[in-house]
Amino acid sequence: FLEYGIGGRFGMFSGSDLYFATVPEYFGGWIPDKDPDPTHYDSVFVSSPQIFAVNFLANITFCIKDRLRIGATADIIGYSFGGKRRGEYINGTDRQNVSVSPQHFNIALYSDGNRGEGTGSLNLEWYAAYVINREWSVKIGIQSIKTEYVTDTEIQQYPEPNDRFRNESYLLSAGVIFKTH
Repeated sequence: FLEYGIGGRFGMFSGSDLYFATVPEYFGGWIPDKDPDPTHYDSVFVSSPQIFAVNFLANITFCIKDRLRIGATADIIGYSFGGKRRGEYINGTDRQNVSVSPQHFNIALYSDGNRGEGTGSLNLEWYAAYVINREWSVKIGIQSIKTEYVTDTEIQQYPEPNDRFRNESYLLSAGVIFKTH
């Protein structure tokens, strides 16, 4: 059988020494799976990124066996916040200090041939869950977390002005599910 629902998610992302690639990627930005060296392309290096996000999400779960489920949750729309950070804009061998802040508006845009583009900070999780009883389950999964910073000015000028830079991280997750009905 199929279960579905809606909910909310509060998340915090922090890291160290991360590159945020130009958005959208067709601007000529760094695409990690095609070139392992982000210093070759337009990107912003942030030594201590930290972004908070509050998002509305959708969930879908499929029953595999009596107690085994597989599912996904995806952030749909929300808001990100956090303090300004110092970053370094990198364009080939040119470097420039910049101030960055979280892209405030989060929205997922899913379409054909698209891995879930959008704007802002978004989380997509695929998981497997084991049902303990009617209300409680435990789960493990993998998350794709996209975080986005904007610069104070459109620092990137070619091929067109741009101020948005994104990082995508993959994380393992574990959690507890509580059903309210």
